[in-house]
Amino acid sequence: MISVVTAYYNSQDFIGKAFESLKAQSHECWEWIIVDDGSQPEAVAALNIIIGNEARVRVLTQKNAGQGAARNRGAREAKGDFLCFLDSDDWFDSHKLEKQLAFMRENKSDLSFTAVEGVWQDGCEENFSGISHFDQKRGREFLPGLIKSCLFTLSSVMMTKSCFDELGGFSPESQFRGTEDYELWVRAAAADKNFAFIPERLTYYNIRYGSEVRDLIRSYDGTLRAIRPLKNDTDPMIQAAAGRRSVYLAGRLILRAIAADRMKIARYWAGEEPKALFGISKILMMAGGRPVAILLNVAYRLKKQVQ
Repeated sequence: MISVVTAYYNSQDFIGKAFESLKAQSHECWEWIIVDDGSQPEAVAALNIIIGNEARVRVLTQKNAGQGAARNRGAREAKGDFLCFLDSDDWFDSHKLEKQLAFMRENKSDLSFTAVEGVWQDGCEENFSGISHFDQKRGREFLPGLIKSCLFTLSSVMMTKSCFDELGGFSPESQFRGTEDYELWVRAAAADKNFAFIPERLTYYNIRYGSEVRDLIRSYDGTLRAIRPLKNDTDPMIQAAAGRRSVYLAGRLILRAIAADRMKIARYWAGEEPKALFGISKILMMAGGRPVAILLNVAYRLKKQVQ
């Protein structure tokens, strides 16, 4: 059996399409575990109407704790040997479960992902996977590329439940809220789990205009925290990849944090990644202003320490 897990939070306007895509699956041995993460009563009522009396669907409820905690709850309740994660506003091709399961069994994969079709609200489509070719790899071979960029979306992933359980699931730490999926993939790769890619577009990713406006500062912060332990990895190639990416992301985060007047987090990452300041010092000088001057004063002292 395949257990599909969805974190649900006031998304009654979108989840119907996800449900229709599951009912249309050529592989019929699945269960859908929906974990309501503290939605409004009317959203819960709407969900129950959409689900109806489908026996393969279970709805669990909890106080709002974030998507990672909701997915962990669903995974704990799962009966299947394989897990899929389906965001409430995404949907599957009708053959996704069948093809991905067969592929994983044939290749003895711990984790696989498919190519993704990104669908905008106006109907425009684009290849969202970021990959044109990917040979099956052990996780540590894949890790330098994953450090550089997350190449797949959550809804495209299928993994064995044993792998998920061994890794401890999604991190409960609040610092990873919004990036908990990426942090899990990094840990899976660092643990040398077997990754595989199906180049067929079997997952549809709903790109909503409202979802475009993300907290990039929080996203950068979570990504940096996910890859930071790898700077001390035993593999020099992984160390170097983590170091380069950390410097790049920290620089972008610091600039955005200053622009948003979030100086605490700017100063924190200036201290954690002082080399990031070298590349953005000219931009900071041109920006001017008292907050920037304060940070530059900190940057000067940190540069002296690095040198």
